Amino acid sequence: MRKDIHYDNVRGPKKRSVRETAIGYLFANFGLQSPTAKMNIIGQGKVLRALLDDIVEDSSTIILEILKVLRRDIAMDGAISQTAKGRIFNQWTLGRLATLYGYNESNRLPKVHQDIQKSVHDFLVLLCTSPGCGLVEKQTASNVGVHAVTADKTLGGLSKPYVTDRVDDENRRAIRNSRLGLFLQSLRPYASVPQCDLMLAVFRLMPDMIPGYFSSGKSFSFDPKLTMTWIGYSSFLLAVIRIPLPESLTPLSTNDTVPPLYSNIMGSIMPNPCTQKVMTRCLNQSVSLVKFLTIQILNAAFEKFARVLRICEDVQHSTNDPKNRLAWCQIVSELRDDFCGRVPELKHVITQIRNCTKESTMLRESTTRLIASYYKVLPLVALEEKFDISATLSTALMGVESADESHKESGMRLLELGHLLEIAHRSPNMHWWHKPEFMRLSPFTMLLRLYLNQLRFDTRSEQVRTLLKTVIRGSQILRSDASMTSLDSLVLSLQDFEDWKASGRMFEFLDHCILHVVRKPVHYYDTLADLIAAGELDINSRDCQVDLLLITIMEQWHFLVKSTDAPTVKYVSRWVVRFIEVMNLGNGHVQNLPLRCETTRLLSQIRDQLKAEVQDSTCRAIFEKVLHERPELGDLPGVVAANTISEAEHMSRPASPPLNRHPNSPGSTLPPGPPEEHEDHPGLHQWTRHDVQDAISEGHVKGLILCLCSKHVEIRKQALIGIRAFMMKLKVSEYSEWQQTYMLVGEIVETAEKVIAHGSLAYYAGVLAADLFLVLGDPLHLMYAKVNKFLNRGPEWDVTKLPSYWVDKVLMNPPTDDDDHHKEAEWLLDGLIDGLRTSADMEIYRKCHIFERLLSFSASPSLPEPCFQKILDLLFRCTCVKGSSTLITRCGLMSWISSRLASHAINDMTGERLKGLASRAYETSDQARVDDWTNGTLMSTLDSLRITKSP
Repeated sequence: MRKDIHYDNVRGPKKRSVRETAIGYLFANFGLQSPTAKMNIIGQGKVLRALLDDIVEDSSTIILEILKVLRRDIAMDGAISQTAKGRIFNQWTLGRLATLYGYNESNRLPKVHQDIQKSVHDFLVLLCTSPGCGLVEKQTASNVGVHAVTADKTLGGLSKPYVTDRVDDENRRAIRNSRLGLFLQSLRPYASVPQCDLMLAVFRLMPDMIPGYFSSGKSFSFDPKLTMTWIGYSSFLLAVIRIPLPESLTPLSTNDTVPPLYSNIMGSIMPNPCTQKVMTRCLNQSVSLVKFLTIQILNAAFEKFARVLRICEDVQHSTNDPKNRLAWCQIVSELRDDFCGRVPELKHVITQIRNCTKESTMLRESTTRLIASYYKVLPLVALEEKFDISATLSTALMGVESADESHKESGMRLLELGHLLEIAHRSPNMHWWHKPEFMRLSPFTMLLRLYLNQLRFDTRSEQVRTLLKTVIRGSQILRSDASMTSLDSLVLSLQDFEDWKASGRMFEFLDHCILHVVRKPVHYYDTLADLIAAGELDINSRDCQVDLLLITIMEQWHFLVKSTDAPTVKYVSRWVVRFIEVMNLGNGHVQNLPLRCETTRLLSQIRDQLKAEVQDSTCRAIFEKVLHERPELGDLPGVVAANTISEAEHMSRPASPPLNRHPNSPGSTLPPGPPEEHEDHPGLHQWTRHDVQDAISEGHVKGLILCLCSKHVEIRKQALIGIRAFMMKLKVSEYSEWQQTYMLVGEIVETAEKVIAHGSLAYYAGVLAADLFLVLGDPLHLMYAKVNKFLNRGPEWDVTKLPSYWVDKVLMNPPTDDDDHHKEAEWLLDGLIDGLRTSADMEIYRKCHIFERLLSFSASPSLPEPCFQKILDLLFRCTCVKGSSTLITRCGLMSWISSRLASHAINDMTGERLKGLASRAYETSDQARVDDWTNGTLMSTLDSLRITKSP
């Protein structure tokens, strides 16, 4: 069957050669013989070697016939064993078939070449991806996930959970696929599209072969060179990274939660040629095409890595085995560290966006998407870079507004803007209130104008609205209640109505007022308080439904009237009147009638002051109509009603069920219940708008830390990221006590990391951490010495023992200064009260025996009245968190109240509070259990206090 070149040259054109005759005879045997006979023929290697050795020299007809017979009579014949098929389709056979990708028959037609290339490609794909063809074993498909590993069964093995059984299993898989792996090494995916498609088909079926292929040392070097080979290889790498994750990496059942070998995962996310050094060199190339392909590879890697992290975290949360949970924590940590070591530093990517020209829209979009991925997937790495995106975002906003809707690049500009908004949402270095020199508006006002344009064209973006809410929540220009009514009012007032449309001059005035209120909020609070006092209104400046922005407009109105012409004043007046009217509509939904009336009077007072500044009769007539003859508002009343949940409604929700008090119960002496978790969690972002010292002293850091105690796991994760960001900000700040504070933040992070994934941080731990910030900021604080000793105990807190520790250090140990014992006790009690917010906190207090110690402490004859009242406040707080039964049955609360009432040192007000506590405790307790526990003796105590059982 070997090719006889001399004979073929002298034979006639229609005469068959000896090779063709032998091939026909062989194929007849394949078609007619039994499976046993065919296996005997296959077993003779010289026959098949002679068949395929010179296949590239055959005619197209013979080649197509060979491929057809090998496919039909051997590969697809189920009667032939896998072993026999494996002997024929070995590395050499596959290599000879692969040479047909470059088939070059003389006088061939293009269609003939395409037919041969398609036939050999389809045949090789079948051989390399079908388990029945002898090359692929079913057990090896998609085995990069958890099915392929065995967990270590000892706690000691968890320190290195990927060393023993996992490595052995990986070696067995590598040996099992050795023939296929060696064949893939012989292909050139960077030079041939069909060969690239063949390798991708294999990798999609068996993703675990990806790391082995790139770690063999024979793969192509990825050093940046603008050649067709480099471009082809980069396209191949991009396609490999985009291969979906195997199904076995997505186990959501708790019965299959053993971590996989993480090197397999990372090898398929960032293959070995993509080292940090090489990727950085590619990124810093001057050729745009090289940079674009590199950024595309990095974007695909970030997307795949983010999916892997989500899967790992989901499985970690679903498993009940603490050993497996710890192993998953380790694998996530190692994956993140390894990935950080393979991608370029963020500063190199930031350099690219700064050097990118405005015309390179695709490159700019890809680069901004990559930066946004750093902030979403690797927030700690991103926060280390001080990237001020304000100017870039302003330029993008201006470009989107000025772009023609039919322009082919408008879609790319919108995508780029979306990425920039994502960065701005997550970056603490974003200056929303800084107006660049080349811009007429601040970034916030430009974003507001973009949102209005989206509403005008019915393309409303929730991303923009969410970002506006976040920025407003961190400032004080508008009220930030649960429904964001103030933002709705501002947006509705700026929408088109009649012949009025918000112009550039209108936004410049609005931007001017916004910047003023951001820079001097205290000044405008004082101005609002002066207005209320001047009008003799029965309202608090913090409770009224009037925004500081309106107060700023009132102050700046005088300067606008003096510096602009009458048409402009009239134009702006129409918007101001509309803003007041919409704000009054929102005020109409407040349930508190006196508050609503007083707010309307305040709005009338502001209207009168605005009207007094203008001399034009038309403008004065516009102001006279407001709040009396309502101007044309269209559907605004209905929109405001649909979007408004008033602050009064939000704040009036009861923290506990109403009580059935005895007529003589002193209800007015009951302190408020524990604060509820805020639905918007403003603490996540408010700290970013202040420097370190102000963020600590004004309580913004406390709000951030208390988000660790949220019932929502997403909020807890965001809070932990925010605390790490604050840690970085603290390290580079000029805060005088940054070192001790940095240690405190580190201990908070260490404590929270192991808690928040499967539960909330105890509120007392969050409150204590917030109090310690204030103590460390004042070296003269009475608790400074004890706090420093506490911080030096270790890097992690035992949350369940924190209350017991501090009660012991304050009540059972001498104070730092001899005269400060009771002051330290007040500091302790304030923290205990604020830290008791849920029944879980109550359980921690019970286990620490806090109440027994405090009730004993209250018996001290030298106890100051403020300390005793705080103890009562703590006991009242217990009744709001299902702790009444515990107080009565475990702590003898009723007997303690009776003994305190019998004391001559109790004044009338304290006596009423004690009776109120007894009433409250009994009404909120499990009365059947309490009555059974006391065997009826409690009734005599209740009768003496004139408290009756609830029906």
